[in-house]
Amino acid sequence: MKLPKPSAKALVPVAERWADPKETYGHANPQRAREVADKLIAFGVTSVLDIGCGNMKLGELLGQSGIGYVPADVVSRSPECLVVDLNRDPVPVADAECAVMIGVQEFLDDPARVLQDIAAKYARILITLSPLQTIYDQVWHGRPHTITSTHVTAFSLKDYKRIFSRFFVIEDLDVMSNGQYVLLGRSKRHPSPSAAAVAIAEADAPPAQPGIAGNDIDFDQLAGRFEAHIFKSVPFHGVFLRTAAMLAAAVVRPGSVCVDLGCSTGRFPRILRRQLRDIAPVRIVAVDNSPEMIAEARRRDTSPLTDYVLEDIVAFALPPAPAFVSCLFTLQFLDLDDRRSVLAAIHEALEWRGTAVVAEKVLDEAGKGQMTNHYLLNAYKRSMGLSDPEVLEKERAVRSTLRPLSRRDNEALFRDAGFRNVHVAMSAFGWDLYLLEKV
Repeated sequence: MKLPKPSAKALVPVAERWADPKETYGHANPQRAREVADKLIAFGVTSVLDIGCGNMKLGELLGQSGIGYVPADVVSRSPECLVVDLNRDPVPVADAECAVMIGVQEFLDDPARVLQDIAAKYARILITLSPLQTIYDQVWHGRPHTITSTHVTAFSLKDYKRIFSRFFVIEDLDVMSNGQYVLLGRSKRHPSPSAAAVAIAEADAPPAQPGIAGNDIDFDQLAGRFEAHIFKSVPFHGVFLRTAAMLAAAVVRPGSVCVDLGCSTGRFPRILRRQLRDIAPVRIVAVDNSPEMIAEARRRDTSPLTDYVLEDIVAFALPPAPAFVSCLFTLQFLDLDDRRSVLAAIHEALEWRGTAVVAEKVLDEAGKGQMTNHYLLNAYKRSMGLSDPEVLEKERAVRSTLRPLSRRDNEALFRDAGFRNVHVAMSAFGWDLYLLEKV
């Protein structure tokens, strides 16, 4: 398989090639900037250096949320724009927390050198990646993106993560609507603030995290930053969701209906839609009882084939014969009678060969095992940048809100609802993903 030959544009000097912002992919695809802005806002980034800023659409979107913005590009886009060619120049120093590179990595001669430089100067990074396999697929189907013929480098996700992880701890990894990956990372090398500075910051900080206070979790308040919250709280959360979507692909056919109960901000429906993009049309019905969560989900997902429904999942009447039903990190908030009711309704509604997936926090029946899971979970939260007071506050809220069961008790609930085939698809640090087959 051959990649496209370099185009005439690839031979033009780089400054001349990108002199017109209308030539940038960002000009033609403002949705990518919106998705990046949503990610930065959700993860609490306060200021960014936008390397390869193009028409500066990202700055416009971030400004609406009060996030500081410094543009940089290979040519000047505005009076305040820093001019830099990363194949020749060092990464510029700016008053920003996070360096952002959207559609830039593929044009770098030495990506590792640039990542190392950013890690030494900035606390965080957000970068998009066009994975090698996507480029191969485009060429194979005769539809290569017009810009791939000017790419300098191409990596598989696995290989790029290996390079990225030398300098950054991965905070989030997601797939965008255009098929690119987006990675958010925290520097391993950026100097940490002094103990005195940390003490001052903690003293000046608000007494509680938004949505988590008084030993309670307020999902309406959490909506705007829920995806950051859950990623920092549940190890391998993205892997759980992508595994669930992969399991759906095994049973869904054109015309199928999928249901997501407890959809929050719609991250799983969006992942599911991408997983099933070659199976069309597929209708997704996503349900949540939080008005703010549903509003956020609708804002982030405009697919006409996804319906976001504001309703309590206990009272919700499932559509007839769905092929796939998901209930991820949701049943654990319900009492046992309501869990039985929801599971029975799922079993009854599923088509005869349909499947369901359920993700739950679980208790280890062995005391030592539970202590190990507890230690690993808190260590994970600290590695995600949470302070000890924040870890304790989250733990208090979870203990007052969640009602986890053991794996054996969960499996008994599933079988009581009628599911005869119950499998543990994955497990990590006291969280299980179950695959439930109707027959």
